[in-house]
Amino acid sequence: MFNLTRITPGERLRFFVIATLLFINSIIVQSNGVVAISGFISNTGPQWIPLVWGVDNLIIFLSATGYSLISDKFDRRKLASVAFFIAALIYLAMYFLFRLGVDSRITYTLLMVLNDQQWIVFALMIWALASDVFSVAENKRLFPLIGLVGFIGGILGNGLAASVARFLGSNVELMLFNSLLLTFSAGLAAFFIRLVKSTVRQASRGDTPKDILQDGLTFVREIPIYRYLALAMLLVGIGLNTVEYQLAVGGYLQYPGIGDLQAFLGLFRMVRMISLLIVQALLSSWLIKRIGFKSIFIILPTVMFLALAGTFFFPFLIVIAAGEYLVRITQEGVDDPSRRALVGLIPDEQRGRISAFLDGYLYPLGAVISCILIGGVLLLGRYGLLSQATTQRVYLGISALAAATAIWLFVRFRSTYDQSMLNWRLRRRTRKSDVMDKLDF
Repeated sequence: MFNLTRITPGERLRFFVIATLLFINSIIVQSNGVVAISGFISNTGPQWIPLVWGVDNLIIFLSATGYSLISDKFDRRKLASVAFFIAALIYLAMYFLFRLGVDSRITYTLLMVLNDQQWIVFALMIWALASDVFSVAENKRLFPLIGLVGFIGGILGNGLAASVARFLGSNVELMLFNSLLLTFSAGLAAFFIRLVKSTVRQASRGDTPKDILQDGLTFVREIPIYRYLALAMLLVGIGLNTVEYQLAVGGYLQYPGIGDLQAFLGLFRMVRMISLLIVQALLSSWLIKRIGFKSIFIILPTVMFLALAGTFFFPFLIVIAAGEYLVRITQEGVDDPSRRALVGLIPDEQRGRISAFLDGYLYPLGAVISCILIGGVLLLGRYGLLSQATTQRVYLGISALAAATAIWLFVRFRSTYDQSMLNWRLRRRTRKSDVMDKLDF
């Protein structure tokens, strides 16, 4: 699947630049994700995480929307160079904030918000840039290889976070290292502009958030399977955020020191990414072809329900970690590739907007709802209206109910699948041959 001989001599420079940009971005995003969450929780406790995550997801929504409004109007090679350089300056400022001993609650909160924006926007930018400089035929051969490089960068990033915690005991130098990596990336993108021409025409006007929301709502309302998919994604987003929060709480209770918690999260995520790489390389495509769109989406909410139920009855770190591990492996290794393939059924002229609606709006909205739920229940516990054990069971129980409802929605999805394939909005894609035969996995 990841044969390096697929790269022809004329593609090597383009592949090297795109893969390097994604590799560096993955190192920074994964390492800082571990550093930010462990540093914040160790200094403030886990009770404030729902508030920060809720605000963070709203900012992610705004930043992703802002990027979508400008990405088609400018040369993405120049946009990437400028974005990497600005990020380098921001991380240099973060280095001085850490060096000067600014309150850890401020520095780790800023790092968490900054990292999440980079995780969303920079990934969108790099993959869009890759689509600009490679043809459709080249994309099919080279994107799995580029994705592999990104996975390796993520594995190294998590290992780097664990190593910094174990051997250096300070994250100050990591901020300076990030700034240097981003400066190199900005220079590489600028070098790319001089040597590689882009044939993409910039749009005179782009979609507005209202356009994306309106088209997305209209589309999912009129086609049953996409309606059930959208509602289920919203509910699954609630569960995803809850299992992440529970892992943070369980890790903090077991490893209250910042170094120990950072090492635990770094090693845990590194193992998870290695497993995910194996699943995507060997299992994802086989499952999609074997099970088909009718039934494959029910796997994630089922695994999530079992993970939440297990934590509800056995709130131990090993159970929590195993549940989060299985949920994330299923989501990123099976559910995400299947959903991207299902979106491929949508006609070309609408696919971008519907994809932006499904991926850009629903999971973040579910995460915000989860943060409000957890924060509200914790507030009741803070005022003595609920015990600590009851507080945990309330938000776990509600999240498990959301996952169970998502299972029911995918049962309805399965029962309306054949009918939905006859909808006039999809007929142009399915008229000549069977859809599954046309999809490339």
